[in-house]
Amino acid sequence: MGEKAQLKEKRWSVRSQLTGAAPGLMKVEEREEPLNYRPVDVSESGLGIVCAYQLQVGSKVVLLSAQEDCHFEVAWHKKIADIGPEAFQIGMRLISKNVNLIRAFIEAGGFDDGG
Repeated sequence: MGEKAQLKEKRWSVRSQLTGAAPGLMKVEEREEPLNYRPVDVSESGLGIVCAYQLQVGSKVVLLSAQEDCHFEVAWHKKIADIGPEAFQIGMRLISKNVNLIRAFIEAGGFDDGG
């Protein structure tokens, strides 16, 4: 994983950009249907996605993975004007304990190898 694939912020751990491949379905706990999403970056403590829904801060979301389900809480959201009329970037904090979120995305082929 090259340096260009990593982003750094003062408050959060290093984030790695993703190809869009996901390890499983994602659902908002209050809804039945799966969330149509694209993962964009991941860190040890969270996940960034793009989707057509504005998820409210504090909403609980679960990633249904073959290895282990990962539970998140929406930390922030913002509308993305240049992608389409209904596109939102969502930042989620991992609330599951003892889950290796990065490994789940590596095994799903979600990391950009820079090639």
